[in-house]
Amino acid sequence: MARFPPGFLDDLKAQADIVQVVQEVVALRRAGTSHKGLCPFHTEKTPSFTVNGDRGFFHCFGCGTGGDVIKFVQLHESLTFPDAVQALAQRFGVQVPVSDDPTRDAAAETERETLLAVHERARDYFREQLAAPAGTEARAHLDARAVRPATAEQLGLGFAPGQREGLKRHLLDAGYSLDILLKSGLVVEREGARTVDRFRNRLTIPICRDGGSVVAFGGRALGMGQQPKYLNSPETPLYAKSRTLYGLHLTKKAIHRLGYAILVEGYFDLAQVVQGGIEPVVATCGTALTASQARLLRRFASKVIVSFDPDAAGQAAAVRSGELLVAEGLEVNVALLPPGEDPDVCVRRRGREAFADTLKQSRPYLESPRPDATSRVTSRGGRSSRRCWPWPPASPTRRPVTSSPTGSRNELA
Repeated sequence: MARFPPGFLDDLKAQADIVQVVQEVVALRRAGTSHKGLCPFHTEKTPSFTVNGDRGFFHCFGCGTGGDVIKFVQLHESLTFPDAVQALAQRFGVQVPVSDDPTRDAAAETERETLLAVHERARDYFREQLAAPAGTEARAHLDARAVRPATAEQLGLGFAPGQREGLKRHLLDAGYSLDILLKSGLVVEREGARTVDRFRNRLTIPICRDGGSVVAFGGRALGMGQQPKYLNSPETPLYAKSRTLYGLHLTKKAIHRLGYAILVEGYFDLAQVVQGGIEPVVATCGTALTASQARLLRRFASKVIVSFDPDAAGQAAAVRSGELLVAEGLEVNVALLPPGEDPDVCVRRRGREAFADTLKQSRPYLESPRPDATSRVTSRGGRSSRRCWPWPPASPTRRPVTSSPTGSRNELA
């Protein structure tokens, strides 16, 4: 039987939207945070079959059948496990690596677990450094950006000291090998075979998978003239930038509950928006949106408001992102900010309500002014379209809402 390398199945299940898969054969209706319908595996008149898109599983309370998206395809299509994996991968455009070496697979899985532990240790180390006297400048930077301590704690922000081997020594003392530190990308090899910390004198931002595991870091320069301004972890066995959305692990429940997401570009855009009590937001980590990220977002939302920088580069990225999102069957609006403002600056300068008003006034993507017109976009269902449905809806009873950090619901008005 075909074997699949460690991590691949997790990646596939992250890309394959179980609600979308099940809806093709079962009429589902939303019931709270889940969806409900008649079970396809036994005859029933009252729906007892539930699908939880957030957690990625289905369960029937009538016959007891349940599992993940792969299990559903197995059972419904009467396929073997490998064939179900192949079918899902083909449908969602995921390349299938196959391994027939159990020993190598076991070693890779052990390495993967060790890399996860290394990143958790690194996050804790950076947070300790932020709270220590050495983190004074980093705390001042956060204060200047109006990032409150509670928000920094929520996002797991930290500080990488300027020493060349601070984190390296800390992790070596914890028992991790130099080889694993190099594979993590947290330590890099310089000329002369010297190994040093990748992040030095930087504010650190942990990047997590949607399940919450830390898989990478972003680092914001703190020194005058320090380049690059932002430095990110490289691609590793844990981290693929093209398949990761920053902040999704914190906001996916709000996105799923409200049915829409606000897509921004940067770490601090997300920080200010979340701090302002607007929860359903994710960021692209400053890179162009990819098809994999669009598919990931579709697991949790049916609508997206794109709010990128108003400069030429930001608007070009908004166009590309809109094309990908519409192609995945999502309703897309574009929120245009005034020149010189991004979501971070907007919230800091004019307040949460100003940004909420901008979102409320967003225009359907295919009706929005943009640098190069897109004549036609083909959706996942094969349909071509020149327009999106206007959204947010005009009716006051259907205006989008968001939850504050305390759990109260506030309209975007």
